[in-house]
Amino acid sequence: MTRIGHVWRAKPGKIDEYKRFHAKVWPELEQVLREAGITTYVIYAYDDILFSHMEVEDYDRMVERFNGDPVAQRWEDEVGELIEYVGADPASGWPRVLEEVWAL
Repeated sequence: MTRIGHVWRAKPGKIDEYKRFHAKVWPELEQVLREAGITTYVIYAYDDILFSHMEVEDYDRMVERFNGDPVAQRWEDEVGELIEYVGADPASGWPRVLEEVWAL
């Protein structure tokens, strides 16, 4: 199991809409995430800065599965209006994976 952290930002004035959007994540998207090997996925907000922590069996396989799924792409199209990835991975489009510094 691999732990992954990401950071991104809500576009100006969009954080409340982002939170409302995530209040009801589509069940079919949750299924895609589980089938892609994610066991834990948590998103935190600090003002307009968003941080996620996930635990996933194989991150590269998960990204490939997620990026190739029509439900996931529909989700990304909609949420993409609310966020911006600073320093996104040009190959995958995902936020840059953060360096893990310490874990208990």
